[in-house]
Amino acid sequence: MDDAEARDREEQFWRERIQWRVRELARAKGIPSALQLSERIKLNKNSANNLWNGTALRIDRDTLAKLCHTLECTPGDLLVFVRDESAAERR
Repeated sequence: MDDAEARDREEQFWRERIQWRVRELARAKGIPSALQLSERIKLNKNSANNLWNGTALRIDRDTLAKLCHTLECTPGDLLVFVRDESAAERR
């Protein structure tokens, strides 16, 4: 494996440690689907679907503010860091 591949794998590993909680929070507020979320916050359906399914890599500040307002939460509530004990062993 070359250096670029190793960096990509490392980035992917850390990216997977941060997980979205949008679906969980939205459902708790009575929003049952990504489509309804997109309609509520006036967000592109694909972007809302990526947030809903936890595959979004980036979010702009306006969208973040709309999510927090609609879901009555803070930015920190939208994400969770999943600890992986094997990560320490890899370093």
